[in-house]
Amino acid sequence: MNVQQIVKENLKFEFKDVLDLESLLPNAPKEKSEITNTEVVNKYHLHSILVHRGTANAGHYYAFIKPTLEDHWYEFNDSKVSEVTRDYAFGQGIGGNLSSFEFLRQTMYKESTGQLIERLKENFANAYMLIYVRETEREAIMSDKLTIDEQVPMELQMHFRTEELFKDQIQ
Repeated sequence: MNVQQIVKENLKFEFKDVLDLESLLPNAPKEKSEITNTEVVNKYHLHSILVHRGTANAGHYYAFIKPTLEDHWYEFNDSKVSEVTRDYAFGQGIGGNLSSFEFLRQTMYKESTGQLIERLKENFANAYMLIYVRETEREAIMSDKLTIDEQVPMELQMHFRTEELFKDQIQ
């Protein structure tokens, strides 16, 4: 009898704070940014890490966000917000196994040097979404100088307006 089960992979996956796609797109046509009106560079900076800790059937969601251009990261966990280090934020969602070391010494032998034993524990915290901001638009987006209309693409604005119209007609 075949039974389908939902499984969550906890494979180790490390991510970088800068994602440079220029080398992967050497012949990409150069275009102008709609936000800054400068030539687009396909280089992206990580600003948010959304994490799920748990199994496929249960767990908890939280996020690490860098809301400015400075390297200050914050953990948003339910109603608690706290500043964390970059290393802490990057280390929380990599999955895989966590290593801890234990020093064992046989007490009956005074001259025993003992053993260093590595213990592996499965890490159930995985980044399920990484949010990168394109370098070309990064300063404009993160500075709050843009209006909402400038930040939201026209297609989405039209979609939202259409939804509002239908919502008003239904009510």
